[in-house]
Amino acid sequence: MTILTVRANDTATAMDEIVEKLGTDSYIIDTKKVGNEMLVKATNNPVKKSPTGKASSKNFSNMMSKELSDKLTGSVTIEAKDQDSKRELVRQISPENERDLTIFKQMNSELRTLRSTLDDMVLTDMAGLSPNLQSATKVKLQKVGFSSHVLQKLKASLSNVEYEDGRDHFLNTLAAELADDDPDEAIVNSRYIFVLGASGSGKTTLSAKFAARIAEDSKKRVVALGQLGAHQDLHMDSLKSFSRLINVPNINLNPDNAVKKLLEIEQKVVVDVCTGPIEALKTINMLKNRVGAKKVLTVLISPAGSSKHYIKKLADSFGSLKPLIACTKTDENMVSPEEFSTITAHNFSIGYLTGTKSILKSLSFVNQSFLAQYLKESMISFSQ
Repeated sequence: MTILTVRANDTATAMDEIVEKLGTDSYIIDTKKVGNEMLVKATNNPVKKSPTGKASSKNFSNMMSKELSDKLTGSVTIEAKDQDSKRELVRQISPENERDLTIFKQMNSELRTLRSTLDDMVLTDMAGLSPNLQSATKVKLQKVGFSSHVLQKLKASLSNVEYEDGRDHFLNTLAAELADDDPDEAIVNSRYIFVLGASGSGKTTLSAKFAARIAEDSKKRVVALGQLGAHQDLHMDSLKSFSRLINVPNINLNPDNAVKKLLEIEQKVVVDVCTGPIEALKTINMLKNRVGAKKVLTVLISPAGSSKHYIKKLADSFGSLKPLIACTKTDENMVSPEEFSTITAHNFSIGYLTGTKSILKSLSFVNQSFLAQYLKESMISFSQ
């Protein structure tokens, strides 16, 4: 006798797999809930009744009947009055051919779609439709993309005002939460600047922009550009080109001796980090222990158009450094309300907005009023 054990999120999914592997005449032997999953055992060979007259296994079609009943009526079980009515129920529900099986799969798919739709709906009473109440403003902001977490955190800014006033107050409050006190001063006062992020996010370009900003304010050009990483991980050609463009030294830093080498360099150093998170954290924390945390600035890149999952991954990797966020590629995409919400949820501050087309004069230092205006433009863009 063939016995198949299937683990799935729900009974319907398990039954689909059983039908696919054992056919429509399968019998359910046992069902058990393990954590958040269902464990279902089935066989394709009928089991004869035990001497007591009770069947020792459950027919698949009866299980399907139970599952449909649970989904549509909320009932716990389906009981037939006698054996004849049970057989009639099996005859009506059992998917004996491909057409019946297709219908059952379509029903299951439609139930899943309905559940997904309900998950994304926002329910409110009639009072919530009034434009003079807090709930209407919250619903509209959530529809644009601001998360319920951020809206709940800043709910005081939405209270007892009409929509436009509530929206503007919310955006100003959010800007105050997100904007750094003085990102330009953070560059000036730092001895070492580490630029972190994924490959292709604009790390090398932003590193060059920081170096150009420092060189612009110094007649002696007391800054150097470097890359941190093993030799095979480095892409020095672009960095060398930028170094020549702004006329500053270029250095290569290996994780094994990076701290020692950095301590020997007289200039300020802007470092394009091309190594993995573990080695980057180790190097940066070792340097902080040697020179003090105030002399080391970490900047984490989140390109405009990033998903909340991407930002969460960055936060998991580098959040312990409490970096300033730089939003790059803003000439290609707007930073969305979802991105602002996720950045806020991880207690980051935004210090810089920049595009990709120019090195000189292309770095925007974020303050509260600047960010509030950008937030409003972003909201308008994503509400259209």
